[in-house]
Amino acid sequence: MQILACLRSQGSALGDQIANPYYITGGPGIIEQPTVARSQTLRPFPQFTSVNLFVSSAHADYNALLIKAEKRAGHGLNIVSSFTWSRNLDSSFGTANSIQSPGFSAPQNVYDLEAEYSHSVTDVPYRFVAGILYDLPFGKGERFVAGNRWIDEIIDRWQLNVLPTFQSGFPVSIYQSNNPNSTIAGNGVQRPNRVQDVSLGTKGSLYDCLNGYINPAAFTASAANTFGNAPRTLSLRGPGYEDWDISLFKSVLVREHVNVQFRAQTFNTFNTPLFAGPNTAFGSANFGAITSQANFPRYLQLGLHITY
Repeated sequence: MQILACLRSQGSALGDQIANPYYITGGPGIIEQPTVARSQTLRPFPQFTSVNLFVSSAHADYNALLIKAEKRAGHGLNIVSSFTWSRNLDSSFGTANSIQSPGFSAPQNVYDLEAEYSHSVTDVPYRFVAGILYDLPFGKGERFVAGNRWIDEIIDRWQLNVLPTFQSGFPVSIYQSNNPNSTIAGNGVQRPNRVQDVSLGTKGSLYDCLNGYINPAAFTASAANTFGNAPRTLSLRGPGYEDWDISLFKSVLVREHVNVQFRAQTFNTFNTPLFAGPNTAFGSANFGAITSQANFPRYLQLGLHITY
């Protein structure tokens, strides 16, 4: 913060060209330049254009409650399901989740890495998955019998499998498209200022908000030589995830040790889109817009599985 205070006191004079105090004829890099910008002489290591430091200072805090329910072989029905309620915090900047990268790979203030501590970009507070296997009660020896040998052969030994998944969205990471401090303070990203008591998201259904998922009125651009007060990740989350995979299996005993299983499988059965995260570059023309889909469309797969 002392560096920024010094920079602010200089104002527009930061861009003035002055004599390079480290000038050496034929020297390496910036040292061979007779003049440099005034801002260069105010850096912690003015004889270098940049200094990279590799540290392992990031830390995380993960807490979760896991609930599992299971029912086996009750009238041909097998169910296993789990629900996870969790919170994941960390200070790891520049990381990405499965549908979106944060758009930056550096902290806002290299002298205050604790300011990066926020919800992890992979934080998913709610996730439910289940597996349901049901031996359909049709055919010989089952509840519903046709009484005809050939019909019973057709409707016998079918199994229905349902695999649903529901998951909340990932936190949104926002940054300014224009970084006024990139050449002065040396920071790799600049975040905007948060406007208090203004909703982060827009109102309406997800489909209504695709062109404006984030409320731009919730932010203002932070000025040069200052740091924006918006956190690394917001309480606003991107679109959630819903998926159903459903399949039907039909087993036919050809011989005593030969079994043929016909499989009809659908993935993303209801063709539910998983939208990618919104554009998080504050100041860009498409800020807040969701312009792509992160999952595949409905797939149908047919197959035979032979065991002997």
